[in-house]
Amino acid sequence: MWTKRDLTRDDWGHLIFGLTLLLAVLLRIFPGLMTNFPINDGGMFYQMARDLRANGSLIPAFTSYTRHGHKLRFSTA
Repeated sequence: MWTKRDLTRDDWGHLIFGLTLLLAVLLRIFPGLMTNFPINDGGMFYQMARDLRANGSLIPAFTSYTRHGHKLRFSTA
């Protein structure tokens, strides 16, 4: 049987910390799970690896990561 008791200062701290941690995990995990492609820099490196494979392991002049007509150099060396 449940008995009613007052929350102590430590209980409030644990509750707030737990809820904050849960919210932070949800906000960081869900955007990554909602896409079928690596996002941000992970997506760029993934696409650059695919460009290398498609070009026979030779460094291409530009990467196909951007699709809006902007040219992004593959390497500056």
